[in-house]
Amino acid sequence: METETLGPPHGLLLQANEARRAADECRERGDFGGALTGYRNALRIRRSALGPRHATTLSTLHSLAMVFADQSRYREALVYLGQALDGKRTELGRDHPSTLDTATKIAMIYMKSGDLDRALAWYLEVQSVYDRNPRMRDHPSALAIQSGIAAILYEQGQQSQALERYRRVLSGRENSLGSDHRLTKETMQEIAKIENQQRGDGDQITGSEPQDERSIGWYESALAEKEASLGREHPPTLMVMFSLASAYDSHGKYDQAIGWYKQVLVGQEKVFGETHPSTLLTIHEMAGSFSRKTEYREALSYYELALIGRNNVLGQEHPDTHETLHEVAGVYASQGNYAKAVEHYELAWRGREKILGGEHPSTLFTMHKLACIYFKQNKCDQALELHEQVLTARARTVGEQHPSTLSTNHEIGEVYFHQGEYERAIEYYKQTLEGREKVFGKELFNSEHSATLSSAIRLAGAYAKVGKYSNAAELFIRALNGMRKTLRAGDPAIYTTMCNIATMYDEQKITKNALSWYREALPIMEKDLGAENLEVIRIVDHVARLYDEEGMLDEAFEHYQKSLAAKEKTSNQPDRPLLMKIYHLGDICQRQGMYEQASVWYRRLLEGKLALDADLRLAATRGIAACSAYQNLIDESLEWYNEVLHFLQRADLQNKDLIAENTKKEMAMLYLKKSRTDEAIEQYQRALTWLEAEMGKGHPVTINLNCAIARAHHKQCLYKESLSYYKEALAGLSETDSLNGDDEGLSGSTLNIMCNIAGLHDTLGEYDAALKKYKEVLDVKQRKGIPDVGNIQQHIADIYISQGKYAEALAQYEELHAREVSSLGANHPTTTSTLTGIATIHSARGHYAAALRAHQTVLSLLPPNAPTATTLATHHNIAVTHVGLGDYPAALDSFRLALKDNSGHPTTDMEALETMHDLACLYEVLGRKAEALVWFERVLVGFRKVLGEANGRVGGVEARVRKLRREVQ
Repeated sequence: METETLGPPHGLLLQANEARRAADECRERGDFGGALTGYRNALRIRRSALGPRHATTLSTLHSLAMVFADQSRYREALVYLGQALDGKRTELGRDHPSTLDTATKIAMIYMKSGDLDRALAWYLEVQSVYDRNPRMRDHPSALAIQSGIAAILYEQGQQSQALERYRRVLSGRENSLGSDHRLTKETMQEIAKIENQQRGDGDQITGSEPQDERSIGWYESALAEKEASLGREHPPTLMVMFSLASAYDSHGKYDQAIGWYKQVLVGQEKVFGETHPSTLLTIHEMAGSFSRKTEYREALSYYELALIGRNNVLGQEHPDTHETLHEVAGVYASQGNYAKAVEHYELAWRGREKILGGEHPSTLFTMHKLACIYFKQNKCDQALELHEQVLTARARTVGEQHPSTLSTNHEIGEVYFHQGEYERAIEYYKQTLEGREKVFGKELFNSEHSATLSSAIRLAGAYAKVGKYSNAAELFIRALNGMRKTLRAGDPAIYTTMCNIATMYDEQKITKNALSWYREALPIMEKDLGAENLEVIRIVDHVARLYDEEGMLDEAFEHYQKSLAAKEKTSNQPDRPLLMKIYHLGDICQRQGMYEQASVWYRRLLEGKLALDADLRLAATRGIAACSAYQNLIDESLEWYNEVLHFLQRADLQNKDLIAENTKKEMAMLYLKKSRTDEAIEQYQRALTWLEAEMGKGHPVTINLNCAIARAHHKQCLYKESLSYYKEALAGLSETDSLNGDDEGLSGSTLNIMCNIAGLHDTLGEYDAALKKYKEVLDVKQRKGIPDVGNIQQHIADIYISQGKYAEALAQYEELHAREVSSLGANHPTTTSTLTGIATIHSARGHYAAALRAHQTVLSLLPPNAPTATTLATHHNIAVTHVGLGDYPAALDSFRLALKDNSGHPTTDMEALETMHDLACLYEVLGRKAEALVWFERVLVGFRKVLGEANGRVGGVEARVRKLRREVQ
């Protein structure tokens, strides 16, 4: 009798099925412990009842593995998936869809664990199966494999290849599933994500990915369909609602996103419970929307809620828990609470390092962000160390040209730039720019990649810092051209770059170029930010300063006034920048000679209860004193200068002693104006005592003060005292000339003082000393080739005349005349004046014929439009010379020509009166006493008016008039 083979007991299979169903439910609600227990029970029963190779046993192994994967227990997941794969390959074959599904899950686990190379190898192996059957290439499973490969290529930095794959997937899904299918739309979103991220940096704050603008409409349509067929609180409906919220977030519509997240949250709490992973994910994403909306308190509140839930449900070591920790750190960083940010980033880093490994992209991302916070805390060494670790790992895992690797490279450049190590910064900025150009394209305006633009701008800034201005200008202009083609006209990046270019020219002191760029940026900034924005005010101040440097004081005043008006609207209390604007307005008025208006601005600083710094109060007080002096308000000016001195006694300022001594000098000059010479000298001498002790006799300020005192004594006709101070000044200057190695001769200041000394010797009748000093000056000027020697030679000649040394005087004049004829021309006023001097010397020597020839030559050289006074004076000189020759008729004719504008008319012109006097004397000599009397009477009237009754010459003329009247009667 044949024995009947019985199947597995039906009851055991029911138990296995029930355990499997219970496990599925536990997994759905996030009860991973319950899910593991259920799947293990089902697996045990099925292995016993059906055998280890049965399809349902292998399916249970697969599900058990996925629960481990849900908890990021990837090693255990891979073990069970490997067992399931071996069994499926043996029992079902390598090309069976179930076998391929398990192989696909293995690829996904490797990808999640950060082992991208192994993940790609598994995906490509599965793809090869689909590729062997052309009819399967657009199968949803085959397209899912292509999508997975594209995701890995993107993570490895091969964005162009990833984009190509996604587009192939999109074409297949549109053909097989239709344009409105969820997977088709998700593929479109992935394409949009890559295209948008190519316009951004390699490291972005995590959150909703960029999505196609049409995605909001897609999800709204899909949501309406789900609500109609399944109801509002069904899990698939809630999933679509979640995607709609994410789409709004992606487009910056945070209020709408938060509103939808809240609706999702209400439904998930009812369906799954408050601690289900999906509920916690919604809380996490809604916190992100609040954060991007800069509502950081709400963001932290929801992140903390998500963090507590994930800690309790998923555990402290679950990747989702670490993700929330990372985001909490980001919010603290945005608030400027760097200590809290570091605390949370470090927790996220250590957790991710332990679970995902030290080189997983998420681990490296957290390390990157932590290094950035170290930098913001000015912990540059720690920042560099961590950035270098990230850079090495990223270069090894995703390649040197991956956007995230380049982002870290850029941040290292930022640290070096901050430390002033500009050459090192250039090295890293340059590597970053070259890398981004390879990835995104070299033409900035074609790539539209903001990170590439940023690299160009930062590199340009570093070049400017090391003086490589041509390199900087090239990059700035290139970046600006790119922005102008890709951004709106008022985009902040455009006017910021304009300001960077302006700053570069400003640093080079190329004022016109700097001014031009600031002026171009300013109206754009005012339109975008408003006239009262602090950055706008700062640029207005720069424009005002540059106008000032260019000497365009009206424009400078206008911009300082504009800046002041804007600043006053934004400041509750006057701060130093505001007060400095008031000071600049006063200073500009002062330099324009508008002293009254300048004083008004300065007084505004001093009036009220403004918290002025000592230096600003001092500057305003000195400004008022100076303006009062310029308005000839001497007493008022002296009062303000005294206020300066009293303030300096109380203030703690650098150089306050020097300021005090300069103030005393200013006061001394004012005393001189009031003819209070003794007080002026007293102030000067106080200042001089301090200057000689503090700075030495050779200091320029000391030398100038000695000269000032010398001039004050000269004004009082105290010539010896004046001479003494000039000699002190000369001694100080000689010391300075020696220190400066002036071997060619003495400096210009020294020569001027020597001339003053020579002049005082001449005044005192010390002719030999005067001659010696003048000759020293003449010798130096001739050796240095200084043409300005005419004055010196005239002084020397005049001294020779005073000594009766006419031959020597004549030699000086003739040498001077020859040089003037050569350089200026014979009929130049200076030349003819020298020739007149030669004639005068001939007359003094009794050589009247030579004198007459010289005077007549002068008369012939005078142009027709020569001043009447010059012509008349020459006729007078000729007349006197004719007298010396005894040619009285000719003398009378020349006198009449000299007096042609004054004959018969009273005059106070001293030159005309002298001519009348000489003519009267000639008439008296000729015995023509009546005519002599007429002219002497006219001279007497003029002398009385010009010289006064007490003058000796008036008395002399009166005596001659009385005498002639008696003789004529």
